[in-house]
Amino acid sequence: MKSFPRDVSHQESLLRELRENPSLAAEYFELAIQALSTKEESVAGLIALTALQDALGSLKGLASKARTGVPIFETAAEYHDWALQHS
Repeated sequence: MKSFPRDVSHQESLLRELRENPSLAAEYFELAIQALSTKEESVAGLIALTALQDALGSLKGLASKARTGVPIFETAAEYHDWALQHS
């Protein structure tokens, strides 16, 4: 049975999972981009993109493989700015 450390924050666990699971990271990216397109969920989208950026260092790799049809940017802030211009 796999043991888990007891004193790991949710954020640390999330970042580790995003690093270790490329398909989860890709799905998380696509959902974050969708969230950016709505006023009510845009903050959640930015938080998700920031977590991906923290986990992976750059969003370019995810963006180039995503089926979202959005431009390829490196940072969460660039996606947030882009979404503001297109909403």
